[in-house]
Amino acid sequence: MNFRLILGWNVRRGRIALKLSQEKFAAAAEIADQPTVSELECGEGNPTFKTLEGAATALSITVPQLFDVEGVPNEVISAAKGKTWSGDEIRALTAKYLKNKTTID
Repeated sequence: MNFRLILGWNVRRGRIALKLSQEKFAAAAEIADQPTVSELECGEGNPTFKTLEGAATALSITVPQLFDVEGVPNEVISAAKGKTWSGDEIRALTAKYLKNKTTID
């Protein structure tokens, strides 16, 4: 399973729930910059444990909770089991499921 996709979903969902831009989330999580947050949310790259710790801290959750599939739509879980998604596809899927939230990019 592509747990980076699950990780990305949970980070983006949490960031949007906190109404933080990627730039503000990067600062709160002590992540290098906005492009790194974007990569993380799209299931790309290979985040360090320090990055995971920062993201979890900024979201007020634990590192294992970043990989929790509870609350993740079945479509995302199915995708994580085999399909590689582009950043645009991830953003569109997130928008579809979080349409009632305020989207901040």
